[in-house]
Amino acid sequence: MPGSDNATPPQPPLAEGGLARLQQEPATPSCHLCGAELDPVDGGGDLLTVSSDCRPGPRGLRLAFCRSCGTLQKPVDDDWRRDVAAIYDGYDIYHQSGGVEQAVFATGDAPAARSERLIDCLAARFPLASRGRMLDVGCGNGALLRAFARRYRSWTLCGTELDDRHRDEVLAIDGVETMHCGPPAQLAGRFDLVTMVHVLEHVIDPVPFLRSLAPRLDGGLLVEVPDHARNPFDLLIADHCTHFTARSLVETARRAGYLATSVATDWIAKELSLVVSVASAEGVVEQTQEEAGTPEVVARQLRWLSSLAAWATDQVERTDAGLFGTSIAATWLAATLDDRVGFYVDEDPSRAGRPFRGRPVLHPRDVPEGATVLVIQPPDLAGPIAARLNYTPPPK
Repeated sequence: MPGSDNATPPQPPLAEGGLARLQQEPATPSCHLCGAELDPVDGGGDLLTVSSDCRPGPRGLRLAFCRSCGTLQKPVDDDWRRDVAAIYDGYDIYHQSGGVEQAVFATGDAPAARSERLIDCLAARFPLASRGRMLDVGCGNGALLRAFARRYRSWTLCGTELDDRHRDEVLAIDGVETMHCGPPAQLAGRFDLVTMVHVLEHVIDPVPFLRSLAPRLDGGLLVEVPDHARNPFDLLIADHCTHFTARSLVETARRAGYLATSVATDWIAKELSLVVSVASAEGVVEQTQEEAGTPEVVARQLRWLSSLAAWATDQVERTDAGLFGTSIAATWLAATLDDRVGFYVDEDPSRAGRPFRGRPVLHPRDVPEGATVLVIQPPDLAGPIAARLNYTPPPK
């Protein structure tokens, strides 16, 4: 997901067969990209997890690296399937804002809906025709379709989801002709653009899932996933079974028969934006930061999360502190602190003024003078936010 700290709550199709498959298949504690054996990662056993719709999850984070392809992932076994089935059974997208998509904040820009920002970046890098057919895989309550329809009024739009809980909302969007419940491969026709925003990290078998889209694709495919290199909180999300880096995301697309044309880290903060094509193209991997897919880097991230919990515990014991944000990081830390926080602070106008976890959510301008607010964000983002708002950032 949620921009959510990491996480924008996703629209979570797991794989063909959906929840029935999730509940019935036997445990498969091997790499769900290449099938090789996994090596467990130490250091997460005492950490709480959180769901991608920003609710506390079970304690005991489990991660593993593939011995062959090196992909960081959650072992997809019976325990993981049971936990995730329970999460999706009560999934409540954007509940912090009454179903309104979260806002994102680009440097120097006013807040904008994350779908609007994503479409702006896509259009600037890969201009689209005035007419076409677009499919959003895992469309949730239609946030991306709604934003796309406002910009491309002559396009025909379709969406897919695991269930029909948001069918009426999606079908009410101008230009939407179909809301399909089930695997996207079951849809008829072809599309000039297919989008998957915060979906692939949930899919049990991402390579076959991507491959199944190729017969439906006449143009480009946009895949948006969390970037755990910039956002260690992504590791805590219980229903994210693959934690991609730029390189592993490109490799996953390649295994599915696609060629990457671009992968960017700056379209949406803390996210990877991959554009691929079935046509011949030169692959580009813009990995500007330290490669995150190594045991040493992940071990350091887990140590930082543990130290952050200890630091925050000390802070709330000394003052009636508030937490910045109402997404993944704040949910995780609040649960870790047994909700010993006085209030939350959120710059998103759709969230300020609503209660979250039984506490008020204040806009920054409404925070009482002298109050302590802990800015629980990834290290390279927390500092600038704290400096702008004059709050207290966590240790690096």
